[in-house]
Amino acid sequence: MTLLDPAPNAWAQARPPVTRGPLPSETVTLAAMADARYHDSLLPLLTASHRSRRKAGATLLRYAIDAAIVAIIEPLALDNVAILVEPDTLGVTLDSDGHVANIWIGPVETQPGPISFRSVGALCAGLLEPVAIAARATTGLGTRRADYSILDALQAEGARLERLAHVPPESEWIIELKAGTGLRAPTALRSIEVRPDAGPPFELFLPRGCCAGTRALPADACPTCPLHSDDTTRRSATEEWLRTLTPADFVYVVGRARSERVSLGWTGPAQVAATNCIADSDGVA
Repeated sequence: MTLLDPAPNAWAQARPPVTRGPLPSETVTLAAMADARYHDSLLPLLTASHRSRRKAGATLLRYAIDAAIVAIIEPLALDNVAILVEPDTLGVTLDSDGHVANIWIGPVETQPGPISFRSVGALCAGLLEPVAIAARATTGLGTRRADYSILDALQAEGARLERLAHVPPESEWIIELKAGTGLRAPTALRSIEVRPDAGPPFELFLPRGCCAGTRALPADACPTCPLHSDDTTRRSATEEWLRTLTPADFVYVVGRARSERVSLGWTGPAQVAATNCIADSDGVA
């Protein structure tokens, strides 16, 4: 395996940022995450911000999923490149609060020949299931919660990347990815329509369980957390969060630039005239 120079364009815009080169001392690889012997020293780094061991187990799996999404799924969707990575060449760098500061990617290879989305899904499962098994042994992380976390992330992040890459919605690559994992969920993932600005709304998928592994709404809950009381709350929290993002982060999540147009709530010639007035006043329509 090599450091793959030039790297996929997707890694240049990844969140969290990607670092390459030799393994930094503060980085935890997926190989270490999947080895329960390391958890006694690893999990306290996560409980610094997540307090309980059970939440730390769910968080550990989420960090591994985030790394796989950045290293494998983003180049697949945005660069049409299938990356082959090993558990000891992919990891996360944690800050002092136990949050991910960077995704570390070491030597990797690209899959030769036509891309098989099922094979990519199988690769992701091969990286992530050992982490889930280790977390189950040391923290009691449930099997279904772990399986759903992997499947839900592939669905939600796949949809985000479709928006970013402008892949037609009828594409079945996400279905193939999930099928390749060998994991199953009894129902389809729910979604809500979100409109953070005057631009087109988009569909946002809702996870089946809290990514922090808790049964009570955390103080720092994600906007789409299933523990919110209802979809109206989730929609409002998500739209408010999206409005706080930088222009680049907004594009990364929504897949388009933020619309600066004022939504006046009606259509027809009058709206066109009003929009022209806005353009005349500030130079931007």
